[in-house]
Amino acid sequence: MRAESAFAVFGLGGHMESCAGLPIDALSLGEGVFETVLVLSGRPVFSRRHEARLAASCAELGIALQREARQLYNTALEWAAATVAPRLRLRIAVFGGSRDEEPIALAAARPAVTPAGAARLATAALRRQRGAVASMHKTTSYIENLHCLRRAREAGFHDALWLDDAGDIAETCTANIFFAEKGALVTPGEGAILPGVVRGWILENAANMGIAATQEQITAVQAQRFEHAFMTNSLIGIIAVVAIGELRFADVRSEKWFGRLAAAYEDAVNNSASAAPG
Repeated sequence: MRAESAFAVFGLGGHMESCAGLPIDALSLGEGVFETVLVLSGRPVFSRRHEARLAASCAELGIALQREARQLYNTALEWAAATVAPRLRLRIAVFGGSRDEEPIALAAARPAVTPAGAARLATAALRRQRGAVASMHKTTSYIENLHCLRRAREAGFHDALWLDDAGDIAETCTANIFFAEKGALVTPGEGAILPGVVRGWILENAANMGIAATQEQITAVQAQRFEHAFMTNSLIGIIAVVAIGELRFADVRSEKWFGRLAAAYEDAVNNSASAAPG
């Protein structure tokens, strides 16, 4: 596969050359979940974390058995490993749900853009519903995310911040968010967010760097007490947030504790991409 955009379809029997056997209902109704994986020179980053989340969502939502989802995921990884791009965005979507049709995976790969240095966020006009499937799983029913993201970018922002139906901060259209006060991190708890791969890594490893990290509900008003903010996902990594609407934050990149966190994350990415696969 060359470095430009590429696309492939896989079934449990391997690469599919025709439309025969496609789960038409699942595709047309958006009955699927997906992962977006950063691939560095053919090596996926945090691959097993992505695989585990995909398999768990497929099983919980009745899209595919865990073993089927893992098989499809790894088949797509093998296909993407043939790329020569130094930095690739690989999206793997698994569709299924019907007892009469086998699940399939759609894999799309394209060069990944370089992350922004710092982000400004709008506030999304729509709300996240606590406990909703689309809030807690990375589903292919992604139109609300895309709608709010496009509106934010048209207004000159990088992304938009969602509130949930109780008025608490949830996440952005594409990323989890963290706030910091005197070097202690707070991120919204689960219920109206997708538990992100990078978010999970930070919560698991922050204490090793002498950084406190907790999960709690945060209202928009309470966010005003924080000095710093940043957002995370598998493609951008860890990016400073300097504004949410009219609310301003100091640039977290000047903080020593953030430098330790960013350096440790970069090491984890490189170690993961060096593993086979990690």
